[in-house]
Amino acid sequence: MNYIVYITINTYNSKFYIGVHKTNPETFDGYIGCGIYRESQASKNIPFHKAVKKYGYNAFKRTII
Repeated sequence: MNYIVYITINTYNSKFYIGVHKTNPETFDGYIGCGIYRESQASKNIPFHKAVKKYGYNAFKRTII
């Protein structure tokens, strides 16, 4: 397990989120940022969670930088 620095981009409006995540960099674990994985629900009252609720998980693309 290593730490990665990533950027998650909203493909609808090009807004982005940059963060750090501890994971295996060889395998995508479904994490797009701010505690949100494929199977989790965006539930906090913060901008990133609101965007995931509005646009859906599949509207975001995470890239390791």
